[in-house]
Amino acid sequence: MKTIAVFLFMILCASSVSWAEGVSVTDFLSSAIHDPTLHFQNEKVDFLKGSSANTPVIREVEFRGRIDQFKESQQRWGVRISPTGWGETRSGKRVYNASLEYNEAQFALLLHKALKRRYMALIDYIRARDLLELNRKLMEIAEDRLDIKRKSIDDLDFDPTALIAAEDDIIELQLDIIDLENSLRDLEDEIKTAMDADGPVSLDLDNLIDVDAIKQ
Repeated sequence: MKTIAVFLFMILCASSVSWAEGVSVTDFLSSAIHDPTLHFQNEKVDFLKGSSANTPVIREVEFRGRIDQFKESQQRWGVRISPTGWGETRSGKRVYNASLEYNEAQFALLLHKALKRRYMALIDYIRARDLLELNRKLMEIAEDRLDIKRKSIDDLDFDPTALIAAEDDIIELQLDIIDLENSLRDLEDEIKTAMDADGPVSLDLDNLIDVDAIKQ
């Protein structure tokens, strides 16, 4: 449970980062607690917490009756009680506590995995967005270079291979941009699905928690 507290603290540290629609990174990371993979395990923990660790003192109660078919007055009734031993009571409590501790640990593990998936989605989103911006800038430079090559066709020292290379650079950058746009769109869909929300996704990274703070 201590590790969960550390993760929640990390989430709070990221609260200054926000989406364009006003949904913060804190909200996105905190949505891990509502991840579908946690639902069943959470029910198990709640059930155990709502039950008792005490083993019943009486394990079994048995009622017995005997009737003489010739004499109605000869009816005998009895009760047989099977008590629980002292050792069984102590063992039952240990089993209960171990079961609760195990299921809480399983819940914490699933929560950490859900939180990790969201952190990785954020990292991939930031990376794809930055690469897309960089490739678009490179595209502007490549288009200017291609334009210069085309204008120099009539020059005596014109190199046709350089023109072909410039055109190939344009095509390669276009393909890279398409791939990054698709990746970014998929990541936005993943983020919106986790948040159960619509609308554009936009990050302000000025106050994003850095790697050193996460390590601490």
